[in-house]
Amino acid sequence: MDNYEWEDPKIGYVIEIPNTHSIIVNVGLDDDIQIGNKLVVYEEGPEIIDTQTKEKLGRKDFVKDILEVTELYDRFSICQKITKKSMNKLTYSMAALLSEKEYIEYEELNVNETQVKEWKIKNATIEINDPIKKL
Repeated sequence: MDNYEWEDPKIGYVIEIPNTHSIIVNVGLDDDIQIGNKLVVYEEGPEIIDTQTKEKLGRKDFVKDILEVTELYDRFSICQKITKKSMNKLTYSMAALLSEKEYIEYEELNVNETQVKEWKIKNATIEINDPIKKL
């Protein structure tokens, strides 16, 4: 079981950062990428191994950002973070006041605290050579 290979989700990586609103990645039309595709820029996290079988199950990756392909070329793409807004400020303010606020809260579990590993992203900033995968 030690030679088990799980599929690497990486399809490419960040190759340029032309400005603070876009990045260039080394995948494009030749890689079946389309305008509007969502790409995840991530940091590889720890490998997950079954404690009983020692089988490698995959990795827990940390998402840096989710971006959309906005310009497409044969061998590269330009990606940006798109935020869609449809309400004007007054409508949005009124809706926020009138709507019920709902949120998710995660409750603490009764776990053995000596076994907690505290997984954290090492670098949340998007950088050249960061891996990307398709969402």
